[in-house]
Amino acid sequence: MSNDQMYIYLNVDEEGNVTQSTGGSNPVPEYDFFFIRDKQTLDNISKFRVVINGFKPDLVLKEGETLEEIKTSTIVEELMERP
Repeated sequence: MSNDQMYIYLNVDEEGNVTQSTGGSNPVPEYDFFFIRDKQTLDNISKFRVVINGFKPDLVLKEGETLEEIKTSTIVEELMERP
């Protein structure tokens, strides 16, 4: 798993909408579905729903939703600018 990917565990309702979720680098799995996605997806997980494509679960952005950018702290930005 690369550094920009996150473990995402979630439960959904009958329509595939996310009802519970957790994520990070080492969460404890107590959920029905598991995905490896980026931090932006994790931070916006309530804007997704689960669909089954060819017997495989997939995360799909809900109609009318847009992803928000990840906000980094000024400390992180300053560290990234250092040589």
